[in-house]
Amino acid sequence: MIDTGAGAAALGNPARCVAWLANKLGSLGSGLRAGDVVLPGAVHKMVPVTPGDVFRAEFAHLGAVTVRFSNGQR
Repeated sequence: MIDTGAGAAALGNPARCVAWLANKLGSLGSGLRAGDVVLPGAVHKMVPVTPGDVFRAEFAHLGAVTVRFSNGQR
């Protein structure tokens, strides 16, 4: 295991991050549009990756995702 985190680490709740973004964009005369992808913030530190690395992230109530990094060649 590399690290753990909680959604509350992002302004107390990731939804608050999205609300802040929507309000900020609104104050600038813009906004969020249907289909926009919003990443509400990281819940732990970044880690370096190299080709061949495989990472698995587990999310409570959502499940898991695995990613494998390659050098782009097959």
